[in-house]
This record gives sequence, C-alpha cells and structure tokens, in this order.
Amino acid sequence: MDDLPNSVLFQILSRLGDSADVARCRVASKALDTVFPDLRSLHLRSSSKWYNSSCSQDIKPFKTVFLDLILKLKSLESVCISLENPILCNGVPNSDDFNIIDGDFSKEWLPRVSEPLKSLWISGLPYHRKRQTNFLPLISVYCHNLVNLKLNFAWLSVHNLNPMPMLTRLKDPKIHFLNLQTCNLAVYNNPSSLALITPSLITLTIGSFSPIALHVEAPMLYHFHLDLYAYVHASTLAIQKFENLKTLWLNSLYTGSLLFGFPVTKTVETLTLDSGNEAPRDAIDSRLTLRKVFMVYPNVCSLCIKPNAWSELQAYKIGQFVGLSEVSLLIHDDVDSTVSEKFMSTCMTGRPELKWIWGIWSEYKEDSWII
Repeated sequence: MDDLPNSVLFQILSRLGDSADVARCRVASKALDTVFPDLRSLHLRSSSKWYNSSCSQDIKPFKTVFLDLILKLKSLESVCISLENPILCNGVPNSDDFNIIDGDFSKEWLPRVSEPLKSLWISGLPYHRKRQTNFLPLISVYCHNLVNLKLNFAWLSVHNLNPMPMLTRLKDPKIHFLNLQTCNLAVYNNPSSLALITPSLITLTIGSFSPIALHVEAPMLYHFHLDLYAYVHASTLAIQKFENLKTLWLNSLYTGSLLFGFPVTKTVETLTLDSGNEAPRDAIDSRLTLRKVFMVYPNVCSLCIKPNAWSELQAYKIGQFVGLSEVSLLIHDDVDSTVSEKFMSTCMTGRPELKWIWGIWSEYKEDSWII
C-alpha cells in the first residue's frame, strides 16, 4: 500500500462513502494518512450501533472523531454529517456527543474550515430541535462562499443573522435569503408566523404542522407546493403577486378558503388541489368550488383534484366564463361513484350549454373517456 503513488492513494480515500472508514484507513496506513489532508469532502455517518455504544470506553466519541478529521483537512468544500436511524436507538446515552450544531462546539471547527466551504448538510437528532442554537448566525458570519445548505431537526435562531449572498439552496430552516433559489421548508414547534422574502426564489415547498401566519414575497417563483396539515385554519396568509408562477400544489383541510389567500394569478397553468385525509364539513367559507378556482386562476390548463378533495368540492355556481364552450374533466377511479355522478349532474345542470367530456383515470390503466 505504501508503495502506491499519492494520486492513487488519494483516489482510494476519495471513493470511501463514510469518513469513519477514512479514519480507520489513516490508522492502518501511514501513506493514506499522508494524503488524507487533501480531501475536499467529509461525510461522517453515525450508525445506530455507534450511537448505542457512545457510553463505552472502547468507542471514540462522535465529536472526537469528527474534530480529528475536519481540523486536519486543508481545503474542505463539502461537509455532510448524518445520523442513521436514530429512532431505533435505545435511549439517549451521551446524546450531547451527537449535538453537532451546538453553538459552542461549532465554534471549534466552523471558523477553521469555512472559507472554501461550498456545501453543508447536517442532520441532527429529533429531540435536539427543541434546543435553540445560534448555528445559522455562525454560518452567516464565517461561510461567505456557501452555496448549498441543508439542516434537519434543528431549531435555529436567526438573531444577528448576516446576509449570505452566495447561498442559492436552502432546506428546512425557517429563514429567508435574498439570493435563495430553492427552498424546502418544514415548520414545527408552533411558530406564530413565518415571513419568507426571497426575490430570486424559483422553487418553494412549505409544510406546516401547526396553524401559522404565512407571508411570502417571491416574485420569481415558478413552482410552489404548500401543505398545511393543521386542524385549525391559519389566521393570515399574505401572498405577494406572482408574475412567473406556473405550477401550484395546495393541500389543506381548508382548501376553499386557502384559495382566497392568493392574489389573482393568470400565469398558473397546472394546479393540484387536495384536502388532507379528513376534510371538514362544517366550515362554509372553506368549501371548494370551481368558481373559486377559476376566479383566482383563470388560465389554468390542467386541474387535478385529488380524491380527498372531492368531498369538499361544490360544483354549483360555476360562473360565466367568456368564450368557454367545452370542458374536459378526468375523475380518478378512487372517487366514490355516487360522489362523481352527483358532481357531473350538478355541472351539466348548471351549464347545459357547454359540451362536457368526462373521463376516468387510474395510475394502473389507460384513461377512458365518456361523452
């Protein structure tokens, strides 16, 4: 092994998917240890076995191994730290040893590797998200060239946050940036409000498990997927006018009223509506109607109403649409036949002058059309 050229040794280490294996190779071979500092990426994965053995004197603590690796790398561009199946672990022995985004611990390594760092992905433990950390402000202070950032299971403070002009991709924290282009946001812990001001954003996914007041300013947004799982309707939904939005997915127990939280958007062409698993029946203002849909999105070409939304859909008062002469609708075969037949009857009775073309579709067979 020691007789191999450094270029070959470097390739061997570069192809190892887990940096824990890199640490073992450094111990086993002096030659591999020599080329190790030139690695550009670190991916340290903690297995359930490592986690459950964290109290053992024979197992090096996770943070010790991590620091021993990261502080010896000369020009690190990518860091990925993940925990494998933490829910399967027995208890929480030495759980602080796996709290890698703790503010005090982060100061030991982040300033040392921050300058060349372009990608950072850290997945913490689920119960650590209840511990607020200043990790994000630290990133904004030191990581000026960061492009990709993904943080899972983290309750992040945004106090004293600096601008991050290079960041174009962000996942999971509750925060906004001027140059952000892609954002997948999961909201927990009952925040009362969320403001997202992202003038360069193109793709946005928001999932909220609690009532929340949303304020979104994203004029360049092209794809928007909004899931609101709360059984209590959000008090406020403030959406700035979208000039480029083409694809929209709305999933809420109050889809009908959610529609009116959006400004009239003529650019939307593909719209998907869902109402969760147990759509409410007692809120009149939440009822979904085709009239509401086309009032807000008059130029929709493809409208998909998921099976759960059919029970909420009211087809009366379809409205007068200038120039409309033909309507083609595909109904999923999972929808109860009595529901779909009542819907079709209501549509044809309300607008008998239109030509109605009905279809049934399934993921497992070709569409069948009924005129």
